[in-house]
Amino acid sequence: MAKTFKQFRLDNVTATLPTTLEYGEEVYYTDANGNLTLWVGHSDGTAWPVCGYKEYVAFVSWEVGGSYTINSVLKSDFSTTTTIAAYGGLYGPGFELANSAWNNNNMAISVLSHGADLGDTQSILYYETLNSLAAFGTNNGATSGVNQIVSVRIFP
Repeated sequence: MAKTFKQFRLDNVTATLPTTLEYGEEVYYTDANGNLTLWVGHSDGTAWPVCGYKEYVAFVSWEVGGSYTINSVLKSDFSTTTTIAAYGGLYGPGFELANSAWNNNNMAISVLSHGADLGDTQSILYYETLNSLAAFGTNNGATSGVNQIVSVRIFP
């Protein structure tokens, strides 16, 4: 049975990130910086920004055999926690970010090499999606990186 689109005329503004909305419901969300975006409910009850994707952007640092940290989250449209761990795949060493709301079929990831390279080569040369993981790594022997900016965009 197809869902019927309900027309809502809710001119409300919320400072709480919408995660669920009824199909067709529209809510304006204002973030901590005062940016206003329109979010709409999809047929499965999830809420998505009208711009078409949710995004996670953070500074991360990693060190082979040592620490893996999310230093600062610049943006997160997800109510679930993002974690960081070692990545030891084909292009390891590196790190991976995981979030239960992510789906690699709808995921686009990128990295801006903003931070310092403490190893002997550029920190991040390769990245890929694996289920709910965004993996970042190098096959050239870099042993660490500080404050790399990573972005994960999830499309509905």
